Amino acid sequence: MSGCGSASSTTSAQPPAMDISRSVTRTRVLRRQASPQGLESAVPGPSAAGACALAGDRARVEFAPDVPIPRCVKAVASARLELVNRTGDHGARAHLITFDFAGFSGSIRPDEAVLLAAPIGDYLKAGRHLIEAEGAPGPSVIELIEGGRRGGSLPLP
Repeated sequence: MSGCGSASSTTSAQPPAMDISRSVTRTRVLRRQASPQGLESAVPGPSAAGACALAGDRARVEFAPDVPIPRCVKAVASARLELVNRTGDHGARAHLITFDFAGFSGSIRPDEAVLLAAPIGDYLKAGRHLIEAEGAPGPSVIELIEGGRRGGSLPLP
């Protein structure tokens, strides 16, 4: 009898949550444009998802074909934000995405990453911030859990 697949089937493979077999082809470091505004204010409201992933030294957001991964990430002021174009995952048509976020702007080619040069606390106030990219699903939310400017710095790659 056919219909829904059974747990014992070995020929049916589910696609992975993220296509990790493809590596990022290039990572560019992007510097912030001069901003007289100082730190970007947070937006009101709850997180985009019930639970946010906790970032380490890098808060990484991958723009997949249907949803940013993760939809929400919490980061400390000393972390750096990395945006990755994964629009071509799972057989989708890969395409260029563009963004303008907290004084940083640019485009990201498929399978390319952009690392924002400054630590997050140098351009965001504590709270919730939306990261939107033209041509990508979105937005993703970054929540700065430490406010203000950070002390010290991490080396750039």
